[in-house]
Amino acid sequence: MGIDFAASGFYKEGKYVYWNRVMSRDQHMKYTINLVKKYNLVYLEDPLEENDFAGFAALRKSLKKVVVTGDDLTTTNPSRLKTAIEKKAIGGIIVKPIR
Repeated sequence: MGIDFAASGFYKEGKYVYWNRVMSRDQHMKYTINLVKKYNLVYLEDPLEENDFAGFAALRKSLKKVVVTGDDLTTTNPSRLKTAIEKKAIGGIIVKPIR
């Protein structure tokens, strides 16, 4: 079981803004790790803002048994995918082929 955070959608001015809570990146990462533990998640898609390669890598390092996937992070863009691989930011990718 997993979750698609689509975190870029609620990332505003350097913070993660939920309905009743505003979190820093570190707070959001701790919250995410707690959700993984609480619900035994094995898949996370776009858990952080789409340009946070370092954050993705740190989260992936903390959650070794979880597939951290980049969709918004890589946007099926070869150069962004290369960066994600070099930074060890993701363990999975969603590819959206065009016709």
